[in-house]
Amino acid sequence: MLRFMNAITDKENWHVKILDEAIAEKWKTEAIEAARAEFIRARDDPSVSHRGKQDDASNAESTNEAEGTNNNNQLDDYPFYTVPRDESSFTTAMADYCIDELRHTAPNFHTSPNGSIIVYNGNVVKSDSAVPPEIRRRCKRPLFPLVYGKTKVLPVGAKVTSLEAGDAVKRCGQGDVLPTLSAPSEKCDTGYFSSGTTNPYSSKFQWLPCDVDISSDRAKILSYINNLHPDKHKDLYHVIEDVITASIPLWNITLAPLADANFTHRKRIPHLTVEFDPNPREIPDDEEWIEKYTRTILPDIEEPFNEGHVQTPAPFSLKERMQHERPLQVIVKLANIELTPDKPHYPGGTWHVEGQLNEHIVATALYYYSSSNITPSSLAFRQVSELDEAAVLSHLEYPQGVVHWLKEVYGCEDREGAVQYVGAVETREGRLLTFPNILQHQVQPFSLNDKTKPGHRKILALFLVDPHIRVISTAHVPAQRMDWWREEFETPPMNLKGINTVGLEKLPLELQDHVLDGVDFPISLAEAKQLRGELMEERKNFVLDHGRAFEGSICFSLCEH
Repeated sequence: MLRFMNAITDKENWHVKILDEAIAEKWKTEAIEAARAEFIRARDDPSVSHRGKQDDASNAESTNEAEGTNNNNQLDDYPFYTVPRDESSFTTAMADYCIDELRHTAPNFHTSPNGSIIVYNGNVVKSDSAVPPEIRRRCKRPLFPLVYGKTKVLPVGAKVTSLEAGDAVKRCGQGDVLPTLSAPSEKCDTGYFSSGTTNPYSSKFQWLPCDVDISSDRAKILSYINNLHPDKHKDLYHVIEDVITASIPLWNITLAPLADANFTHRKRIPHLTVEFDPNPREIPDDEEWIEKYTRTILPDIEEPFNEGHVQTPAPFSLKERMQHERPLQVIVKLANIELTPDKPHYPGGTWHVEGQLNEHIVATALYYYSSSNITPSSLAFRQVSELDEAAVLSHLEYPQGVVHWLKEVYGCEDREGAVQYVGAVETREGRLLTFPNILQHQVQPFSLNDKTKPGHRKILALFLVDPHIRVISTAHVPAQRMDWWREEFETPPMNLKGINTVGLEKLPLELQDHVLDGVDFPISLAEAKQLRGELMEERKNFVLDHGRAFEGSICFSLCEH
């Protein structure tokens, strides 16, 4: 149902067209037919379902007779698939409910913050109008994270860096080396399907956020964006401020359910009993036959949509949380995927959350500012189910050994991780997407449209640091780039730049280069690339371990009874 509503709200002027009976009926018919085709494909594909087809019943009976076995089941006396079924996992009642819910939402679409739409419970929020088209610009990829044992941090009480007159660059080298982090001893159990453990903290790296003032109507970046020169790229700073400004209302929606401890999402379809056709109680007890030939009666909508039952969390405001001139902290990154005729396909990413606990990221905003010559791309989401055996499954009755209903109803397998695929959102150009950092996400595959020409997809990623926690930011770390420092050093008049260069300018350029090349800080571009490689390797291992922990944190284990 959520995926159907996501697809509808991707359509142009959906909030107008959904009120047209003919158009809504057409959308409903298309969705039911597509779901029916997928249901039949999954039913008939042995790799998806191990249960036999309806036609297999006569084969099973004749085999037993040929082998001379005593067929006590009397299968010919029991009708198969007695409950009417349109062979679709998406029913007319579900479609009608979704259309009514969207019609309830449509009149308020223009008044929603920045044209935002809640796509999936969680809350995954999308908007195609939050960021004006003219803000789309080309950006560069960041380097130079905080490195424990190398990065210099200003002492407590020192004046923080600012964007005024290249302050962060002039103060390059100031501060004390940050000691190597002693990571907390606790580790995350990766579940009984993995023999290892993973530490949620990095002992070597932390992504550096910038400080952002959101006290007024427009966000203002207060400290430099890591690896983005504050003087050379002033225009780009303004663009990123605009995207942060557009993201804040969507972040408010994304974080509201998490901030409201009393809020729970309403259940559109309650599931109180496991039902089968035929009813196992009405046929002789044969576990193998029941498992092979019974089908699960999927739960359906019991009552039509009622706007009086719509629940919303208490309003949440980042601006109200950031009182007393306390700035927000945002990690800014850019990611480009370039395709060429020699490399025409992107196979997709890995399931992951953003960062480690060092960064304390609570939510993400992704702005897809440029797409060229590529097939439609999407971002998929999955979650750990809130279902637990004691609270939900223990009261359900089902035949012993019959567990296929768990996958058909909840999308999970017995004795495997309680991880549910939520759905995917198309990542079209111009779209702004926000979601909480409790959902794992995965970039889906895409390819070149025209295989003879290059193509790309470019995004601006904003990672929101928990507003209740302060981490080391660029306000506390003067610029670390060697080339920035040298440019500042070499720009006359040097003595006005606040840099002690007494005598050095009298040396030949060759000797000046030799002296400057001998300093161990700031960080050179070559060293920065090496450190980035180490960071990416560390994060890659964390992603793999976290994926195993995610999949094994809660496991369904249906009891034998």
